[in-house]
Amino acid sequence: MRTGLGDEIVDDLFAVYEGRVPPEADLVVYWFEKARAALKAKKASRIGLVATNSIRGGANRRILDRIVEESRIVEAWSDEAWVIDGAAVRVSLVCFSNDHDAAWLDGQPVAGINADLTSGSLDLTKAKRLTENLNVAFMGDAKGGAFDVSGDLARRWLLAAANPNGRTNADVLKPWRNGMDVTRRPRDMWIIDFGWEMSQRAASLYQDPFAFILKNVKPTRIKKSAR
Repeated sequence: MRTGLGDEIVDDLFAVYEGRVPPEADLVVYWFEKARAALKAKKASRIGLVATNSIRGGANRRILDRIVEESRIVEAWSDEAWVIDGAAVRVSLVCFSNDHDAAWLDGQPVAGINADLTSGSLDLTKAKRLTENLNVAFMGDAKGGAFDVSGDLARRWLLAAANPNGRTNADVLKPWRNGMDVTRRPRDMWIIDFGWEMSQRAASLYQDPFAFILKNVKPTRIKKSAR
Protein backbone atom coordinates (compact mmCIF):
# COMPACT_ATOMS: atom_id res chain seq x y z
CA MET A 1 0.00 0.00 0.00
CA ARG A 2 2.85 2.37 0.77
CA THR A 3 4.13 2.10 -2.77
CA GLY A 4 0.76 3.03 -4.26
CA LEU A 5 -0.60 5.48 -1.66
CA GLY A 6 2.49 6.90 0.04
CA ASP A 7 3.59 6.75 3.66
CA GLU A 8 1.54 9.73 4.86
CA ILE A 9 -1.79 8.37 3.62
CA VAL A 10 -1.08 4.87 4.88
CA ASP A 11 -0.05 6.14 8.32
CA ASP A 12 -3.28 8.19 8.53
CA LEU A 13 -5.27 5.12 7.45
CA PHE A 14 -3.67 3.02 10.16
CA ALA A 15 -4.45 5.69 12.76
CA VAL A 16 -8.12 6.05 11.77
CA TYR A 17 -8.74 2.29 11.69
CA GLU A 18 -6.56 1.34 14.66
CA GLY A 19 -8.18 -1.55 16.51
CA ARG A 20 -10.57 -2.20 13.62
CA VAL A 21 -8.34 -3.30 10.74
CA PRO A 22 -4.95 -5.01 11.29
CA PRO A 23 -2.04 -3.09 9.67
CA GLU A 24 -1.10 -6.29 7.84
CA ALA A 25 -4.46 -6.46 6.04
CA ASP A 26 -4.99 -5.67 2.35
CA LEU A 27 -6.53 -2.36 1.28
CA VAL A 28 -9.83 -4.01 0.31
CA VAL A 29 -10.39 -4.97 3.96
CA TYR A 30 -10.99 -1.32 4.81
CA TRP A 31 -14.05 -1.32 2.53
CA PHE A 32 -15.34 -4.43 4.30
CA GLU A 33 -14.90 -2.65 7.63
CA LYS A 34 -16.78 0.42 6.37
CA ALA A 35 -19.56 -1.88 5.16
CA ARG A 36 -19.67 -3.76 8.46
CA ALA A 37 -20.01 -0.50 10.39
CA ALA A 38 -22.78 0.70 8.04
CA LEU A 39 -24.66 -2.57 8.50
CA LYS A 40 -24.35 -2.41 12.28
CA ALA A 41 -25.60 1.19 12.27
CA LYS A 42 -28.54 0.06 10.09
CA LYS A 43 -27.46 2.41 7.30
CA ALA A 44 -27.62 -0.59 5.00
CA SER A 45 -29.55 -3.84 5.08
CA ARG A 46 -27.58 -6.04 2.69
CA ILE A 47 -24.06 -5.56 1.32
CA GLY A 48 -22.00 -7.38 -1.30
CA LEU A 49 -18.30 -6.86 -2.00
CA VAL A 50 -15.53 -8.43 -4.07
CA ALA A 51 -12.07 -9.13 -2.66
CA THR A 52 -9.07 -11.21 -3.60
CA ASN A 53 -9.47 -14.74 -2.26
CA SER A 54 -6.95 -13.94 0.50
CA ILE A 55 -9.90 -12.42 2.41
CA ARG A 56 -10.48 -15.98 3.67
CA GLY A 57 -7.37 -16.17 5.85
CA GLY A 58 -4.73 -14.45 7.91
CA ALA A 59 -5.12 -10.83 8.98
CA ASN A 60 -7.65 -10.25 6.20
CA ARG A 61 -10.10 -12.76 7.61
CA ARG A 62 -10.44 -10.97 10.93
CA ILE A 63 -12.99 -8.64 9.35
CA LEU A 64 -15.07 -11.62 8.21
CA ASP A 65 -14.80 -13.05 11.73
CA ARG A 66 -16.34 -9.84 13.03
CA ILE A 67 -19.01 -9.77 10.33
CA VAL A 68 -20.07 -13.34 11.21
CA GLU A 69 -20.20 -12.41 14.90
CA GLU A 70 -22.43 -9.38 14.30
CA SER A 71 -24.51 -10.39 11.28
CA ARG A 72 -24.55 -13.21 8.75
CA ILE A 73 -22.90 -14.06 5.45
CA VAL A 74 -25.87 -14.99 3.27
CA GLU A 75 -24.19 -15.59 -0.07
CA ALA A 76 -20.60 -16.10 -1.18
CA TRP A 77 -18.36 -17.46 -3.89
CA SER A 78 -15.20 -18.53 -2.14
CA ASP A 79 -12.71 -18.77 -5.02
CA GLU A 80 -13.61 -17.52 -8.50
CA ALA A 81 -11.56 -16.52 -11.52
CA TRP A 82 -11.68 -12.79 -12.32
CA VAL A 83 -10.29 -11.66 -15.66
CA ILE A 84 -10.62 -8.02 -16.65
CA ASP A 85 -8.43 -5.61 -18.64
CA GLY A 86 -5.71 -8.22 -18.93
CA ALA A 87 -5.56 -8.97 -15.20
CA ALA A 88 -6.28 -12.53 -14.07
CA VAL A 89 -6.77 -13.06 -10.33
CA ARG A 90 -8.75 -15.26 -7.97
CA VAL A 91 -11.46 -13.50 -6.00
CA SER A 92 -14.04 -14.07 -3.30
CA LEU A 93 -17.50 -12.49 -3.50
CA VAL A 94 -19.19 -11.95 -0.15
CA CYS A 95 -22.72 -10.79 0.63
CA PHE A 96 -23.76 -10.22 4.24
CA SER A 97 -26.94 -9.07 5.94
CA ASN A 98 -28.72 -8.67 9.26
CA ASP A 99 -31.59 -10.79 7.92
CA HIS A 100 -31.83 -14.55 8.39
CA ASP A 101 -32.07 -15.28 4.70
CA ALA A 102 -31.20 -18.69 3.28
CA ALA A 103 -27.45 -19.03 2.74
CA TRP A 104 -25.84 -19.91 -0.57
CA LEU A 105 -22.18 -20.85 -1.05
CA ASP A 106 -20.70 -21.31 -4.50
CA GLY A 107 -24.21 -21.51 -5.93
CA GLN A 108 -25.41 -24.22 -3.53
CA PRO A 109 -27.79 -23.84 -0.55
CA VAL A 110 -26.07 -24.36 2.82
CA ALA A 111 -27.09 -24.14 6.45
CA GLY A 112 -24.57 -21.35 7.09
CA ILE A 113 -21.31 -19.81 5.88
CA ASN A 114 -18.24 -19.63 8.07
CA ALA A 115 -15.79 -16.72 8.13
CA ASP A 116 -13.32 -18.61 5.94
CA LEU A 117 -16.09 -19.01 3.34
CA THR A 118 -16.68 -22.69 4.02
CA SER A 119 -19.84 -24.37 5.26
CA GLY A 120 -20.70 -27.25 7.53
CA SER A 121 -20.49 -27.99 11.22
CA LEU A 122 -16.67 -28.18 11.17
CA ASP A 123 -15.74 -24.51 11.46
CA LEU A 124 -11.95 -24.35 11.45
CA THR A 125 -12.01 -20.63 12.23
CA LYS A 126 -12.95 -21.61 15.79
CA ALA A 127 -9.89 -23.82 16.21
CA LYS A 128 -7.73 -22.95 19.23
CA ARG A 129 -3.99 -23.27 19.65
CA LEU A 130 -2.87 -26.25 21.71
CA THR A 131 -0.92 -25.21 24.79
CA GLU A 132 1.05 -28.46 24.41
CA ASN A 133 2.55 -27.05 21.21
CA LEU A 134 3.87 -23.85 22.78
CA ASN A 135 7.61 -23.35 22.19
CA VAL A 136 7.80 -26.56 20.14
CA ALA A 137 8.55 -24.88 16.80
CA PHE A 138 9.58 -21.50 15.41
CA MET A 139 8.95 -20.04 11.97
CA GLY A 140 12.65 -19.34 11.50
CA ASP A 141 14.11 -16.53 9.44
CA ALA A 142 11.82 -14.51 7.17
CA LYS A 143 12.94 -12.78 3.98
CA GLY A 144 13.34 -9.11 4.85
CA GLY A 145 14.13 -7.70 1.43
CA ALA A 146 14.68 -8.48 -2.24
CA PHE A 147 17.24 -11.22 -1.57
CA ASP A 148 15.62 -13.50 -4.17
CA VAL A 149 17.21 -13.95 -7.60
CA SER A 150 16.23 -15.83 -10.72
CA GLY A 151 17.57 -19.29 -11.42
CA ASP A 152 19.47 -18.04 -14.49
CA LEU A 153 21.32 -15.40 -12.47
CA ALA A 154 22.04 -17.81 -9.63
CA ARG A 155 23.51 -20.37 -12.01
CA ARG A 156 25.78 -17.74 -13.56
CA TRP A 157 27.09 -16.90 -10.11
CA LEU A 158 27.54 -20.57 -9.29
CA LEU A 159 29.66 -21.09 -12.41
CA ALA A 160 31.78 -17.98 -11.81
CA ALA A 161 35.40 -18.20 -10.73
CA ALA A 162 36.23 -18.49 -7.06
CA ASN A 163 35.94 -15.36 -4.93
CA PRO A 164 38.85 -13.56 -3.22
CA ASN A 165 38.32 -15.82 -0.21
CA GLY A 166 38.78 -18.88 -2.41
CA ARG A 167 35.17 -19.93 -1.92
CA THR A 168 32.41 -20.26 -4.53
CA ASN A 169 29.05 -18.52 -4.39
CA ALA A 170 27.42 -21.86 -3.55
CA ASP A 171 28.11 -20.94 0.09
CA VAL A 172 25.54 -18.12 -0.01
CA LEU A 173 23.08 -19.22 -2.72
CA LYS A 174 20.21 -21.58 -1.95
CA PRO A 175 17.11 -22.71 -3.85
CA TRP A 176 14.05 -20.92 -2.48
CA ARG A 177 10.77 -22.84 -2.48
CA ASN A 178 7.41 -22.30 -0.89
CA GLY A 179 4.04 -24.01 -1.07
CA MET A 180 3.32 -22.55 -4.50
CA ASP A 181 6.42 -24.28 -5.90
CA VAL A 182 5.14 -27.60 -4.58
CA THR A 183 1.52 -27.32 -5.69
CA ARG A 184 2.14 -25.51 -8.99
CA ARG A 185 4.98 -25.16 -11.49
CA PRO A 186 8.28 -24.36 -9.72
CA ARG A 187 9.35 -20.73 -10.15
CA ASP A 188 13.09 -21.55 -10.31
CA MET A 189 13.91 -18.96 -7.66
CA TRP A 190 17.02 -18.79 -5.48
CA ILE A 191 17.86 -16.68 -2.47
CA ILE A 192 21.05 -15.00 -1.24
CA ASP A 193 21.61 -16.16 2.32
CA PHE A 194 24.60 -14.88 4.27
CA GLY A 195 23.20 -16.40 7.45
CA TRP A 196 23.07 -14.57 10.76
CA GLU A 197 26.66 -15.06 11.94
CA MET A 198 28.63 -13.89 8.89
CA SER A 199 30.17 -10.43 9.22
CA GLN A 200 29.74 -7.77 6.57
CA ARG A 201 33.43 -8.04 5.70
CA ALA A 202 33.16 -11.80 5.17
CA ALA A 203 29.97 -11.38 3.12
CA SER A 204 31.62 -8.79 0.89
CA LEU A 205 34.11 -11.42 -0.31
CA TYR A 206 31.27 -13.15 -2.19
CA GLN A 207 31.51 -10.42 -4.79
CA ASP A 208 28.54 -10.83 -7.14
CA PRO A 209 25.88 -11.62 -4.51
CA PHE A 210 27.17 -8.86 -2.23
CA ALA A 211 27.14 -6.28 -5.06
CA PHE A 212 23.56 -7.32 -5.84
CA ILE A 213 22.56 -6.70 -2.21
CA LEU A 214 24.23 -3.29 -2.16
CA LYS A 215 22.31 -2.25 -5.26
CA ASN A 216 18.90 -3.85 -4.70
CA VAL A 217 18.42 -4.32 -0.96
CA LYS A 218 20.48 -1.79 1.01
CA PRO A 219 18.78 1.39 -0.37
CA THR A 220 15.33 0.06 0.55
CA ARG A 221 16.43 -1.03 4.02
CA ILE A 222 18.02 2.36 4.69
CA LYS A 223 14.84 4.12 3.60
CA LYS A 224 12.68 1.98 5.89
CA SER A 225 14.96 2.46 8.89
CA ALA A 226 14.81 6.23 8.41
CA ARG A 227 11.02 6.34 8.86
